[in-house]
Amino acid sequence: MINVLLIGVGLHARRAHLPALVGLRAHRPVAVRAVVDLAERSAGITAHLDDLGLTDVEVIAFDKAPGSAAPSLDRRELALLDDVAGRLSIDAVVVSTEPLAHRGYVEWALRRGLSVLIDKPVTARAGMVSSAEAARGTLTDFDGLNALHRASGRPDQIAGVVAHRRYHPGFRRVRELIAEVFEATGCPVTTVNAEYGDGEWRMPWEVYEQEYHPFSLGYGMLAHSGYHAYDTAAWLADTTRLGSPGPDELTITSQFVTPADYLAQLPYPLLERALGALPVGERELERIAAKTPDHHMGEVDAHAMAALRRDGRTLTSINLHTVHCSLSARAWASPGGRNLYTSNGRVKQETYTIKQGPFQSIKVALWQSAPDWDRDYLPLHEIGGDRHCEIHVFRNQNLRKDWKSHEAISLADLETVTDQQLAVGPGKLTITGEFLDAVAGRIPADRLTSPLASHRLATAMVAGAYESWATRDSARGPVTIAL
Repeated sequence: MINVLLIGVGLHARRAHLPALVGLRAHRPVAVRAVVDLAERSAGITAHLDDLGLTDVEVIAFDKAPGSAAPSLDRRELALLDDVAGRLSIDAVVVSTEPLAHRGYVEWALRRGLSVLIDKPVTARAGMVSSAEAARGTLTDFDGLNALHRASGRPDQIAGVVAHRRYHPGFRRVRELIAEVFEATGCPVTTVNAEYGDGEWRMPWEVYEQEYHPFSLGYGMLAHSGYHAYDTAAWLADTTRLGSPGPDELTITSQFVTPADYLAQLPYPLLERALGALPVGERELERIAAKTPDHHMGEVDAHAMAALRRDGRTLTSINLHTVHCSLSARAWASPGGRNLYTSNGRVKQETYTIKQGPFQSIKVALWQSAPDWDRDYLPLHEIGGDRHCEIHVFRNQNLRKDWKSHEAISLADLETVTDQQLAVGPGKLTITGEFLDAVAGRIPADRLTSPLASHRLATAMVAGAYESWATRDSARGPVTIAL
């Protein structure tokens, strides 16, 4: 039996981790033995666990959010965790807290010899948007956790990161296509263009005051869903698995859209015209916005240009556009009890272009057109549907006659999904199932799709983007990070 401790029972854990762990009990010997969260949330968490049939799960309550002031845990918090891990014979830990608290929990789990599955991003620090030290510190924190894991020398201690696109059959096929051309030509990925719109239309007052996926801690889109695009670009560009020495340096420069910029894009009169009477007056909005200086608020949208270099020469150019302010199905000013994360008219759209010099161009589109409660009426794999993904592959057929000049691939060609997978999310079940199989020794650690160590490049890109923005007035040029 694999005994699991879940740390953090917020929206993501309730939507992903708990349903996956419960759903996999029929196929794997796993038990959720305890959860950790804030004392003020204990009653609601207990009720939610009861609804899932998890009536014997122990709820460990902390009086404050660990890591809220510093990423490390204090002695009392460590003692509580040590006690529950020992009493309940915990084997694995799932960390699903606000990213600011990740480092302390992951460090504790690794030092105790426990396997750990970490929500993205691996680490974050308060004030990254305005402090170069805090921005670069996220990479320092990552390197410390990675070194701690490596130092254990135990192949049975698993450290994985939740990165959904790595488990997506469409992106896995793209990796195979890249490998085919690399093996035939030796050409790396030369360009990646990534556009990610998460379709979360937040009202300006929500941006300033929301507590889940907050902006007030000095980070925003890149520590929210934007990390997916950064990790996908880094993962697709990686050819070290194919025998290439890979890059030794990253350079990156960024441009952010701040909450004040967002309010200029969608000013109060525009919102009134679109939505009617607003629950917050214009003067009240000004008062709310004045509480936190704009340069201390996390970014709403983030744009970046990066280069992966070796010996001073660029191998791969990467352009990244990750935006909250994108197509949405929201048509109301007040959420009316809906959570702002997934149930408030969210419509996700992603587009990627991957080029391998003159040999191959791949275009990937994942386009939803409606919120989750309306997508049931749309064909699952067609444009607008919940699992829409189409891949267009263009190759230089004149160079090799066995290549097709164009091939179209649909996700429907690559997957068959069950009702249970659709209810939880196919990727979520796959991620959790692979992690549990690795903990149980059914698959070796080196076969993990998303091991901790493999997230260094994406973490460096995020850290570099924040550092670039924090130092934009110094005229120092792109941020450079050794790889």
